[in-house]
Amino acid sequence: MAAGFKTGGRVKGSMNKATIARLQAEGEASTDVDTDVGAAGGGGRRPAAFGAASQARARAKRPHRPGPEAGLRIRYEELDDLHEYENNANQHPADQITLIERLLVEYGWTTPMGKAKGMLIYGHARRQAARNLRDRGVPIPNNPDPDKGPVVDLSHLTRAQRRAYVIADNESARRSKTDREMLALELGELNDLGFDLTLTGFGQEDLDTMLGEPPPPEPPPVRETIKYVTCPHCEHRFTP
Repeated sequence: MAAGFKTGGRVKGSMNKATIARLQAEGEASTDVDTDVGAAGGGGRRPAAFGAASQARARAKRPHRPGPEAGLRIRYEELDDLHEYENNANQHPADQITLIERLLVEYGWTTPMGKAKGMLIYGHARRQAARNLRDRGVPIPNNPDPDKGPVVDLSHLTRAQRRAYVIADNESARRSKTDREMLALELGELNDLGFDLTLTGFGQEDLDTMLGEPPPPEPPPVRETIKYVTCPHCEHRFTP
């Protein structure tokens, strides 16, 4: 009779309880360990710890997809290493870039850029504004390196998701609605505090309208000067 077997009965597996406890503490064995094997030739299940190495190898091969518990991780990366998405339908005119430059100088970086595999998903205008400030030697508050900016890595998104989110990020911002009365109240209080209201993004004409400022008086009409021609013979004056 083979050593370690009983006729008609079951024996313990090749690992004792102390070994199993140690492996479980190290995370190498499942908490659901079956330590019994079949009496006739070991037909039962093997201990789960036997497959720990193969399970670890399988986990290593799976792509990393951070779950909600991982949270967003922001790193400062080189602005010149971030490439714009060439099919971005949202265009950024020069006056918008100028406004964002002013906002960065006033408030610093408040919103990171998003990228996947080095390609920007959102933050194209902020990147351009930051580069312009760097080239002019204008510092951004609380930004230790003018060559870098805060970036969120979104490489866990699929290629289709990245392309779709470029559109969704722009469109979702346009869907917001403004409470004009609340906005006018906020602007009025900021104005009373002496804050530069152009740093809210509104032009002076819009600010005057929302604050109820009377429009500037129109300049008086320009009278046309009528030129006369005098006849040298009869000295009669007439228009040419």
